[in-house]
Amino acid sequence: MEGNLLSGEHLYNIKRQSGKTQIWRYDIKTFEIKRWYLWTREPLSRTTCIIELPNGELFCYGNDDPRTGISYIIDLKTMTVKRRVFDGVPCCNAGGLYFQNSVFFLRSIYGKHPCTRMDKYDIIEDRWKCCFAFYNAMLNLCSCTVFKNSILFCALNWKIIYQFDININSCSEILFIDDSVNQFKILFAGNSRAYIAVKQTGIFESDLENQFAWQNVGKFNCDFHMNYCLFKKLLGDFYFLSFFDYLGFSCYRFDLKTKKMNKLKLKYVSSKSIIN
Repeated sequence: MEGNLLSGEHLYNIKRQSGKTQIWRYDIKTFEIKRWYLWTREPLSRTTCIIELPNGELFCYGNDDPRTGISYIIDLKTMTVKRRVFDGVPCCNAGGLYFQNSVFFLRSIYGKHPCTRMDKYDIIEDRWKCCFAFYNAMLNLCSCTVFKNSILFCALNWKIIYQFDININSCSEILFIDDSVNQFKILFAGNSRAYIAVKQTGIFESDLENQFAWQNVGKFNCDFHMNYCLFKKLLGDFYFLSFFDYLGFSCYRFDLKTKKMNKLKLKYVSSKSIIN
């Protein structure tokens, strides 16, 4: 699977198959899955960051050309690639979000991990190009969320959650993960609470204000793999969409009140093929 991130009320996946770019969208309210086939001049197979913008368009970032990174806008109504911006920087992996009228995405570049801000879809600055560095270019996809005026982020094989204040350009370590945790994703931060999903273990909760220890609030009882899972918090529940099931998609809902994980039924919608 190449490129996946949740945005809005949809979960997106972009992958390349048989010379065509496939865009998958799962609606977590209607349980519908839609698929588009998009022909483009540049292959969009290595898309590592997908963000749904307020106008319904998709902002995507990837590195199909190993020498440079590329960002582009996809109009889902006309199924056209509207704009391409090459930033000249190779990228290993990325994850991002829409915040304060801008797009923020995190990248792994030669062992360093800058955060880039894009205003009106043009790269305007690297927010912390040399703020910190990990000498491991094989980082998995970052996951991130907004907390107050900051962005919290982590990657699957990091043991730390970082907080980046975009107003003062500072990045600090706020929460440490136990060494026994193998892979995890940060799910949500709000009301001073942060949640992470730990591979084959469960969902953990921590208090951001007082830096309390992580508490297990529910165990997994499903077959999805953390590397191939998208997630979304809606109406107090977490939704997980797994692409690891080779027979199709699997979707689960984790209820924070009952602490149970239930598998949901999906509705497939006809595919569309558009030549751009």
